[in-house]
Amino acid sequence: MRKASVGMKKLFYWNVLTILFILFWMPASNVAAATEPSEVERIKEEATLHVIGRVTTHQLVEDRSEKGEPKQKRRFTLSITQMIKSPSDLKDSDSIEVFYTYIPNWSTNQYNGSDFLDIETGDVIEIWLNKTSEGWESALGAATYEHKTYVNNRTELIPEPFANRFNRIIEERIIDGPFLPIIVLMLLVASLFIIGLLSIKQKKTPY
Repeated sequence: MRKASVGMKKLFYWNVLTILFILFWMPASNVAAATEPSEVERIKEEATLHVIGRVTTHQLVEDRSEKGEPKQKRRFTLSITQMIKSPSDLKDSDSIEVFYTYIPNWSTNQYNGSDFLDIETGDVIEIWLNKTSEGWESALGAATYEHKTYVNNRTELIPEPFANRFNRIIEERIIDGPFLPIIVLMLLVASLFIIGLLSIKQKKTPY
């Protein structure tokens, strides 16, 4: 009888731990507060260069990945179709090189802010730029560029590790999905049902 009681307690605690694990095992998502629209508009107004164009090439400049945080510095060539604002030395330019930070889609939830551009050859974009020590860059990351044409067939330049893919599927399908309350409820019901059966069995067992 004592062994059965200890077994029920272990089963109960195990189910409680499982439920807590599901509820609290969530990869951290670092989301910074969005820049105020008025501030974005001010930065656009003050940007040195404002163009619309088609991305013709993009290439790696430097791999800046750290452990668990894939990241690349890249540059793309933009064939200018409309020069809206420019310094005098660029008025006659038909293309420009733009530097940007790339991260793969599968890791976007790891980073704060809106510094990262989603660029693919064939995209047509409108972009507001400032000159930095590295070259022309978007004035405020993703907040100061817009897709006019978006190429659907996009290349993932950094392959997703299997372990990360497994964790992401768990997060998207279970933790962030609509079925988490149902799973938790089913675990609770199953736990109580098994404990009830063991209790009945224990009462029927002769001393």
